Amino acid sequence: MAHKERFYVTYEKFTKNRPENRLIKATLKKLQKVATDEKNKRDARELLLFFDGIQESMDYRQDLARIRNDRNSREYEKIMKWTEVILQGNSFLNFSDGLMARSILFAMEEVFENYVACQIKKYFRENWEVSSQDKSYYLFEKPRDFRLRPDIVMKKREDNRTVVLDTKWKSLPEVKNGGKAGVTG
Repeated sequence: MAHKERFYVTYEKFTKNRPENRLIKATLKKLQKVATDEKNKRDARELLLFFDGIQESMDYRQDLARIRNDRNSREYEKIMKWTEVILQGNSFLNFSDGLMARSILFAMEEVFENYVACQIKKYFRENWEVSSQDKSYYLFEKPRDFRLRPDIVMKKREDNRTVVLDTKWKSLPEVKNGGKAGVTG
């Protein structure tokens, strides 16, 4: 019924060693080296197990140029943006003069802790001596052991009273009451 000679279709041989996977492997290896958080290092190490038998990308630009945006690579879209940022130091932002900014990723808990410490220093500077990440405290004085590092330590100047504060940053879950987070009691 159909003329098979009129329907010409070619397929490439399936291989896991494609540019996308090579770039992901190179990104994981780089993150494993530069990560300071042990959980991130462990996660990168575990994910690298899935890329056994895949070569690491040696020429990022060439592998990025080889990526074709089609239905076979649709799942790679987001991760390819991240690999480019991490491997080449690019940013997601383009400026009007065509320059690309370096991307810096921050741990939100550290940003929050620093913000809170700066605000407390600002508002209590007249009567209190405020220090953040203070390493001069120990759990035991004799023997001096188990160094503590409280987020914020406040000492009142006039009576030498000490207040220790711990900051916590949490990502709040989506609330079903119209998207507004609230406290119910």
